[in-house]
Amino acid sequence: MTFAAPWALLLLIPWLATALYVLLATREVAYVPFVRLWPKSEATQQARRSVHRPPLWVVGVLLAMLLAILAAAGLGVRTRRRSITVIVDCGVSMSAKGRVDSALAPLKLTSADTLHVIPIPGEPFDVAGDKPVDRLIFTADDTTSLLDHTLRDTLAKTAGPIVVVSDRPPTFAESAALWLRPAAPLDDVAIELFSVTPTTPGKAQAMVRIFNGTERTSAGLIGPGVVNLHGPTGFISPKIDLPPRGQRRDFFFDIDYAADVEALSVEILIDDAIRADNSAYLVRDRRTPAILPDAALSPSQRRMIDIYAAHRGPADPARKITVAPFPLPPDRPGVWLAAGGSEKLPRELNVTSHPVTRSVDWPAIAADATGGRVPGDNWKALFGSPNAALLAVREAPVRQVWVGFDIDAFSNWSDYVVLWTNVLDWVGDGSQGFVAEAAGESKAANVWITADASVHDSPGVYSHADGSKYAVAPPVLPPAKAQAAPDTSSFLRSVAAVRPLSSYLSFLALGIFALSLAGRGRLT
Repeated sequence: MTFAAPWALLLLIPWLATALYVLLATREVAYVPFVRLWPKSEATQQARRSVHRPPLWVVGVLLAMLLAILAAAGLGVRTRRRSITVIVDCGVSMSAKGRVDSALAPLKLTSADTLHVIPIPGEPFDVAGDKPVDRLIFTADDTTSLLDHTLRDTLAKTAGPIVVVSDRPPTFAESAALWLRPAAPLDDVAIELFSVTPTTPGKAQAMVRIFNGTERTSAGLIGPGVVNLHGPTGFISPKIDLPPRGQRRDFFFDIDYAADVEALSVEILIDDAIRADNSAYLVRDRRTPAILPDAALSPSQRRMIDIYAAHRGPADPARKITVAPFPLPPDRPGVWLAAGGSEKLPRELNVTSHPVTRSVDWPAIAADATGGRVPGDNWKALFGSPNAALLAVREAPVRQVWVGFDIDAFSNWSDYVVLWTNVLDWVGDGSQGFVAEAAGESKAANVWITADASVHDSPGVYSHADGSKYAVAPPVLPPAKAQAAPDTSSFLRSVAAVRPLSSYLSFLALGIFALSLAGRGRLT
């Protein structure tokens, strides 16, 4: 039994005093001899107190008062059925099979219990207590801020106790919410970082940082390699030596890739708790580089650069290209506007197929332009000869474009815009590498995973609405520690379902009281 308002039980004190007074009251007793002729005894009888049966109507009034006091105290009977609000952290570290069930084990849930589950993220739903995870979908996003916000909001709206299931340390007092964490540590090997640094065209050095959260000492590795329609491909590395448990180690590989490769991947071959972080992907960076125009550029040239930057979205400050009317340092990507060439072009000119020369009417330009002498040091003429050319490029050590004619003379032509776009696109793309978005960023929001996801499902390569690709880096998980079983005894008592009896007791008390008063004359 339980009482909603136990303070009302103080009324039992005056009730008990009244009951004792009624039961122990002294009544007058007259002793009459059965033989009238007997001499009168001089002995006197002393009054004695003993428990006597009071009149029935008095018993009824006392019983009605007792029932009324119990009703005021909110008497209820506990039942096996419980209703519990559960907030479940659906971050990637909780996606391991049985991890949520392990955290909920101290509650000893049965099919008679009802759980109001609030997944983070996701929509709330009600489910039987023996099936708490059937409808959960896990995410690679960072759920820290969303979990805290949801918990505060739920505490403000819910009067009853709340359970939080997460492997994070509690951020609220235990009295506000019962924080349940899996008892066993997370047995997981994860790729914490995958990066690729181009060295020369078609070649790069890859670094893979691996965290070992198990007792394993070795694992297989696929890649780093190119991603195709059937998943990642590449060389299969021999067994790599894993670092000791709780530590991380960096591995370096030299890789080759084609110029048109869009994505690279790496994969650990190991059977652990979380498969989603056993693979990592990178896609070619498509962000616009920051363009640094020299102050000596003409108004039309500066206007063209501003229009290009405005239509290419935000610039990446880590990548810069320079546009200037003078030679650039060999390690700085950019455009050299060497205008004012006076060399006559050959009569027969062949346009070299190249991204810079695409969709431009070069014969029409050549009819009104004079070229210049192509500089040395790996420069390649695209239109003209080394002694008289309009355009030249070089790719090493960085991408640069040399413009050997007065480009402003064609600022009113439609090809003026096309040529500038080709030049800046090619120079900027040359400094691009392979990147991945961190889970939870705006591009990579709502990256879902399932407990039985294959290694190619997520995190992985995704497509935007415009068709461009982006990769999601596996989330970095802190080393998990074993947790002591929490004391849930008081919590289980508080969430047990109670069937209130106050209304029944009130009506019964009124009935007995009325019956007692009505039968006062004949119930004695």
